[in-house]
Amino acid sequence: MSTSTQSDLPGLTAYRALARSLPDTAVLMFDDSLRFLLAEGRDLPAFGFNTARIVGYTLGEALNSDLARRYESHFQAALHGQQTTLEESFNDGRSVYSIQIGPARDTDQSVVAGVMVCRNISAQRTAERKLRESEARNRALITAMPDTILVINQDGLLVDYIPNQVIDIGAMMVPGMNIRDLPAPESLVRMVFDVIGRTLRYGTAPPADMAWPLPNGTTAYYELRCVALTDRQVMLLVRNITTLRRAEAALRARLDDLSALRVLEAQLSDSIDYDRVLDVGIEISRQLSGASAGFIAVQQGGDARLMRTFGREAASRFSVFEAMVQGICARVLRNQEAEFIPNVSADPDYVAAVPETVAQITIPLITHRGLVGLLSLESDRPNQFTETVFDVLCILAGRLAVALGNAQLHAQTVQQLEALRDLHERVSDLEQVKTIMLQLGAHDLGDPLMLINNFVAYLRDDLMQGKPAGEAQFEYLHQIEAAAERIHRISRDILDAERVDLLIDTERFEVLSLTALVDEVINAQRLAAESKGHTLSADLPQDPATIDGVGVVLAQSVTNLINNAIKYTPEGGAISVCVRPDGNGYEFSVTDTGLGIPDEAKDQLFKPLARIGSREARHIAGTGFGLYLVKRIVERHGGSVFFSSVYGQGSTFGFRLPRACTP
Repeated sequence: MSTSTQSDLPGLTAYRALARSLPDTAVLMFDDSLRFLLAEGRDLPAFGFNTARIVGYTLGEALNSDLARRYESHFQAALHGQQTTLEESFNDGRSVYSIQIGPARDTDQSVVAGVMVCRNISAQRTAERKLRESEARNRALITAMPDTILVINQDGLLVDYIPNQVIDIGAMMVPGMNIRDLPAPESLVRMVFDVIGRTLRYGTAPPADMAWPLPNGTTAYYELRCVALTDRQVMLLVRNITTLRRAEAALRARLDDLSALRVLEAQLSDSIDYDRVLDVGIEISRQLSGASAGFIAVQQGGDARLMRTFGREAASRFSVFEAMVQGICARVLRNQEAEFIPNVSADPDYVAAVPETVAQITIPLITHRGLVGLLSLESDRPNQFTETVFDVLCILAGRLAVALGNAQLHAQTVQQLEALRDLHERVSDLEQVKTIMLQLGAHDLGDPLMLINNFVAYLRDDLMQGKPAGEAQFEYLHQIEAAAERIHRISRDILDAERVDLLIDTERFEVLSLTALVDEVINAQRLAAESKGHTLSADLPQDPATIDGVGVVLAQSVTNLINNAIKYTPEGGAISVCVRPDGNGYEFSVTDTGLGIPDEAKDQLFKPLARIGSREARHIAGTGFGLYLVKRIVERHGGSVFFSSVYGQGSTFGFRLPRACTP
């Protein structure tokens, strides 16, 4: 290749036009001595020269030594027909040039010079860098999004899939699969296609919630948002909102718990009835906990007593001993601290009162006055009881304990008031008896004492006159004896009245057989009945007819009624005694064929000093205390008296007593 000048370089005009048409571009031509023959276009300050001034200079003269050494080989290669493309960065990458070095050929394709085209691509590279940075930011944003991105076409085919989160749907999702192939209920598939269809028609669709049943029995919840990418494809954003939904459910449950506590507070504040408090407490405990079994026990006089139970025949399967003396309950009572045992099989103290139990919550019911009871709940389902349930139940137990304490205090107050009323009635009765005794002393004792005094005076006069003992004197003695006997009966009845109250107040009630007691009294009264020619029969059950009471006192009430029947029945009468069950107790009755009671005397029968005012009964000895004592004895034993009578035909007297509290 011979040395060329500007005038004979081929394509010179074309290279100049190229340099002028391209922005930020410079075109340089050099000969085989690496001397610049042409320099057109933009200056290249990054290379350290002015374009218009380097013509005639060699490469080594125009560029600094480092650049000259690096580019010399490329220039030589161009003169030998090779093309080189370079990219140079200057000023810490702020200036970037695209450099192409190659041969300039003549019409016969021979190399006549070399050409270097330098284009400033700094703006392009800056734009590309910013685009890459933007793409990186977008990619990071997409990666950080809590959404899985699905690109789906109108036929349900999965075109692209960015799994930013694990979608727990029981199957792998890969591009190319159809969403119809997912293990989902048909209703969910239809819902997804409906969202896709709406989006393709309108460009977008309202967010939709999807509940996806999982193989383990739980449910995953997803929110679907969809936007159209083309007229055939949509981008589906799937967000897992299971945690949110569960939190919302927990919040709703918490609100329900608080609402139930408010209901409990309202119901308990409206009632101080002990049974009502127990009923409300056990029912709301069951509702709040979802327990399968449970009970409320209370402390009564140092003893534990089950008051309310529920679940799986709990009333027959819970025992006081197991519930309150052994196991977890005993530990809770001992420590007076609530316990939540998620797995009772791992607790060495657990006593299997209900064998199916998995978890147990036991809470002592404590007030400022001390322990009042225990709430124990059991579940046969794992995970039914939670810490939240436990916390709510502890709050409930506090309210329940206060309500029970108030109800117990109210019940004790009522009992004390009733005891005071009973005491007042008894004192009033005693005052009445005292008054009656005074009346009796002034009236009934006055007559026989006056008779005794009169007849003693008669006898004294006769003796002083020296009259011999005769019929009149014996009659005087007879009247004195009768008057003394009447005084004896009156004093005996007074003592009996005092003895009845004393025995009932001081003696401990025992479990008695009413059948045996009545049979014993009948045998004792049989001789008296036979002396008047009466028939005395008994209808007694095989059942011992157990009652609670003081035996000697109850025997007296039976004796009084049978004795009255014997006395007030004319000779040759019939007297029948009966004991029979009566509801929650037993009934004792004596029926006779005696004188009967006039209607006008019936209202006074059980009052002190009441006597039958009929002509036929006047000669029969009595003080009028017998029926009064019977009524007093029976009522002090929690029973009631009854009678029926037809004047001239006979009477039935009796009483009813409750069954014994313990067999």
